[in-house]
Amino acid sequence: MFEHFTKYIQLLYGLIYLAASIVLILKARKAVTTPLKDILWGFAGFTIMKALSIFSGLATVFSPETMPLTNNTLPMETVFFIVLDTLHMEASVISNVFLLHFGISILSYKTSIRINYKVFAALLVLAFFVLHLTGIIPFDATEEISRKSFGFNGALLGCVGCLNLFYIKIQKKPGRKILFAGLAFCSIALLSFAFAEGIISEPVFEIPVIQLRLLSAVAILLSSFFITGLLKEEKGSRIGFV
Repeated sequence: MFEHFTKYIQLLYGLIYLAASIVLILKARKAVTTPLKDILWGFAGFTIMKALSIFSGLATVFSPETMPLTNNTLPMETVFFIVLDTLHMEASVISNVFLLHFGISILSYKTSIRINYKVFAALLVLAFFVLHLTGIIPFDATEEISRKSFGFNGALLGCVGCLNLFYIKIQKKPGRKILFAGLAFCSIALLSFAFAEGIISEPVFEIPVIQLRLLSAVAILLSSFFITGLLKEEKGSRIGFV
């Protein structure tokens, strides 16, 4: 009964990330400056691939138990499972790299030095998959390693970046702190993700890991609304420039 209930928690888990990705895609299209595009599209890429990873992993649970053979080779079910399992792993790795890209981008948002972090992320993915394909990183450990390295560090960098932006803003406009509380919430949400996805592997106070990750997913969804508030700052700065 509990396992059946867990399946639907995982489904909700994926739907939450899918909803966050839709919010971010709709808003990211309005971004004009490259730094803000890197932030919003990096976060959007993370949520899209995270949802794909969850759904592909969940599909193996809901798939039919038996399928006919194909040319007396592997059963179609086996091939189906292999494809889904590979997709689940690859999407998970890419989502964590996107999160690292987001973390670096938002941490450097107010710096004068501009670097094309997309190239860095692409090289990181390439290097990781080369290590995976050559067997240096075992297939079974690929997702966990990416989650505890790229995902954890990306979430922490994003957490620090959001706090840094919050501090900068309240220094400039101390009377309007409540307007920037969203950035503080984003920081907390990313910190919760870092622990729920990157550190915790056993129940905490008898709360299952999947439920803790569901809570962090809800926080990420709310953060997708708050982080797009940077668009207002971009619009305001452009009007001020004109």
